[in-house]
Amino acid sequence: MKKAVNLALLASSFILLANLIFRFWDEAKLLKYFPLDYTNDISSYMAQLHFLKVCGFHGFCQYWYNGFTAFLHSPPGWYFFAYPFYILAGDVKVATYIVMILQFIIAFAVVFYLGKFAGWSKIKRIAFFFFMFANALAIGSFMRLGRLHEMLAWIFFLIIAFAVFWYKDREIDWKFYLLAIPYALTILTYQSVGVFATFLFVSIFLAKGLKGKLASILTVGAGLLLSAFWWLPFVGNISQSASFTQGYEYFAEGRWIWIFTKENLFTNIAATAAAVAFFAAFYLYWKSKNKPKELIIFMSPFLIFNFLFLIRLTPLLPVIKYIFPDPVIIFAITMALFCIFNTDFEKLGVKTAKPIAVLIVLISLSSVFISITHTPLFAVPGGAEQDIMSLFPDVEGRFMMLGDFPRTSYAKAYSAYGPIYYGISAAYGWYPQSKEAGYFLLIDETMKAFDSRQCSAMKESLDAINTTEVISYGEGCSFFAGCGFEEKAAKNSACLYSSE
Repeated sequence: MKKAVNLALLASSFILLANLIFRFWDEAKLLKYFPLDYTNDISSYMAQLHFLKVCGFHGFCQYWYNGFTAFLHSPPGWYFFAYPFYILAGDVKVATYIVMILQFIIAFAVVFYLGKFAGWSKIKRIAFFFFMFANALAIGSFMRLGRLHEMLAWIFFLIIAFAVFWYKDREIDWKFYLLAIPYALTILTYQSVGVFATFLFVSIFLAKGLKGKLASILTVGAGLLLSAFWWLPFVGNISQSASFTQGYEYFAEGRWIWIFTKENLFTNIAATAAAVAFFAAFYLYWKSKNKPKELIIFMSPFLIFNFLFLIRLTPLLPVIKYIFPDPVIIFAITMALFCIFNTDFEKLGVKTAKPIAVLIVLISLSSVFISITHTPLFAVPGGAEQDIMSLFPDVEGRFMMLGDFPRTSYAKAYSAYGPIYYGISAAYGWYPQSKEAGYFLLIDETMKAFDSRQCSAMKESLDAINTTEVISYGEGCSFFAGCGFEEKAAKNSACLYSSE
């Protein structure tokens, strides 16, 4: 029974490893090319890493949104971690790729070392790493989208999770309080994962006696104290962010699981599958431990939350409604993995173990298939992107991207590219949580003026956002020429116009 599961885990590890290596090879294009396509979060984080250098932590930064306070709303942990590599490499692209590889190495080391204390075999530890960090969602999120800050936060989360599962069956000692450090780092790196890390301490609080309850409270308190230099200003200025402005609900991203469109189909399928997988994994774990009541108490925070996620009620919860679905899905997957890897398959019998072994291999194969068919490869900038980039040396004032650009060109990515390589400022940016909702209403007016091709409204709205230059494409160029804007540069279908 155990042998069948181990063979399945080993085979699955090789399957996931092959896809991971291929993705590393493909993503190595980042060393040469700046990502400009729509499947792209990484350009935002690369720009913010650059802002740490030129603006500083909590310094005024002029490059986006007519100015904002750097890292007031964006957690700084990953940027502090990546900053030395940026200084050494001298190129944000190279530094980001190096950090990406390093984080996967660190993640493997954490799982392989701490998994030993969980009593896992080497095969289990290796397989856990690949199922956690090389599944289709992880490849798409951490590598293709480039959400390296979130990945780093999950590494800190794992440190806490391994410790909490270890202390579940042991007395709390002084070492437990050291978990305040990875807890603080999780909050500082990606606050959404910090919310999920809090569930782990709630589990200890519920499962342990007075000493454990006190230890949980003190450890969480110490973690909050250590990270207070960031989250106190964040909370104090939260009303200034468009994310939390009443009546401006675009950033309540947890509600995406209520949207059953073609674009959100994969997310909704993944959400349901992850939630069901967690319940199934917990049942096997619980059954293999002879169905103890104590285990239900310990796992109750995850069980309750997972049930609310499955029936799509989490968007109604305070704070949780601002967490978009992918981290919640990863949370469900992570807890399912802890359950399945702590399951004693010898006690389940051959009738259960063999089907599970087959299922493990099928899951890994399905994951790779989804990754290949759903997650695009790195998009090398093509002719249109080269034309648009050729305009940036002529940009002198604050610029905005307005036009019907090709799908391969993402306007927000150019808002990152311009400040990094030319030191110019964009009217828009690539971290909208950093600005108040009122500013985005002005941006909306500017876009409406362009869409309706109203020259006077266009000029007035650009003045309102203190912007003098516009990069456009195709028919948009004819519009600005017809409105009397001055052409400063043009390359094929791309153009740069000034309103002055």
